[in-house]
Amino acid sequence: GKDRQALFPGSDLKHPGPLGTYLTACVFYGSFFKASPVGLPGKLDFIATTGKASEIGKPSKFQLEPGKAAELQKAAWAAVQSVKEAPARTATK
Repeated sequence: GKDRQALFPGSDLKHPGPLGTYLTACVFYGSFFKASPVGLPGKLDFIATTGKASEIGKPSKFQLEPGKAAELQKAAWAAVQSVKEAPARTATK
């Protein structure tokens, strides 16, 4: 619906826009550091890989509204906490 369109604004609904990229970054942060992303800055600095041909490859910035950043951070942390880690595996010959 509307939320998915905001996260994946392209016509294929597969490639994330700035909001989807920020949500993904928050999930990665929570997964890698085992820490909540809540309270992190709500901005992205990135190199554009989609969009107008004149924008591709150029540095871009995106600032989320504070409420939207907090919403995505909380959703990311809830997703990370909902995943149970698989037990460690030992190498076999």
